[in-house]
Amino acid sequence: MKKYSFQSLNRMLRFYEVVIWILSYFIFHHVFIQEFLLAPSLKVNLVYTLVFMGYVCMSVFNLRFLVPKYFDKRKYKTFALLAFVLLLLTSFVLNQFSYHVLQFPDHKHEDPSVGWMGFFFVFALIYMGIGVFFYIFSHLQKMHENLINYEKDKIDAELTALKAQINPHLLFNTLNNIYSLSLDKSDKTPEMILKLSDLMSYVLYDCKNNEVLLKNEVHFLENYVALEKIRFEDTLDIKFESNILQDTVSLAPLLFLPFIENAFKHVDSAIQEIAKIRISLKQEREGSIHFTSVNSHQPNEMSDKNPYSGIGIQNIRKRVAYLYPDKYQLDIQELADEYVVNLKIDL
Repeated sequence: MKKYSFQSLNRMLRFYEVVIWILSYFIFHHVFIQEFLLAPSLKVNLVYTLVFMGYVCMSVFNLRFLVPKYFDKRKYKTFALLAFVLLLLTSFVLNQFSYHVLQFPDHKHEDPSVGWMGFFFVFALIYMGIGVFFYIFSHLQKMHENLINYEKDKIDAELTALKAQINPHLLFNTLNNIYSLSLDKSDKTPEMILKLSDLMSYVLYDCKNNEVLLKNEVHFLENYVALEKIRFEDTLDIKFESNILQDTVSLAPLLFLPFIENAFKHVDSAIQEIAKIRISLKQEREGSIHFTSVNSHQPNEMSDKNPYSGIGIQNIRKRVAYLYPDKYQLDIQELADEYVVNLKIDL
């Protein structure tokens, strides 16, 4: 279903309101002549136009003064009373004006100054109703728009909080790794510090935006994996594959990092000579991203705790659900000796 903004809906509403007023003008013109048995003439048309403008002024006065001052403030009884008085006053003035100016040669009523009041009152009620209807409809649309904006702001705040939880976690883990290497006086410490600087530059500056280029996100993840390779040295078999079909594709930042962090955190080489991690981030087709993470682990009968049920993964589940509702598939499986994560997103 096509969605319209409040501004476009409001413009459409105003257009329909103008159309209805124009149609009403011609309909009332026909009824006016038929009711008073008048022959069309310049004088009759002029009087009728003035009568119609009287209805328009009544409607505008009601919408600009009575409705905001009484109806919007829930003073419904006062509004109803004043609206009724306005209808009577308008009907009386237009009735007297028409009767005395036109001097009808023939009429259906014994006392036209009283009998035609009902005619003018009915049309006054119709025109007031038209104005109130469009006002209420527009007001409801605005309330709906405000509610949508409120929910959007709320979600944006939650997403910011969730993303903020990732940044310190990344820094803390990487600093721990560098600290461990520094204790061993490793020659790889400067290289890790340089890569950490690149990572934090990306997190602090690029990730301020709601979306980043996919190629930049891939570069960020490659740097993170390179850091982990330095830490694990030859004890871990790591492969990172990526395929980007379009350089202009963008998505929310830091969606895949928690899964990669988890893979390195929970990879287990106790039952293997070299443990493995396989990471793949590919653009399968235009607007479709497929992320896969596989890490080996050792089955432990003493514990049934799933490392992919922690706070970090819960945060990512929330972020993906907020950002891409009904456009993603997240599947996490624990197999005999490995964990497998598959995340597909249709941008």
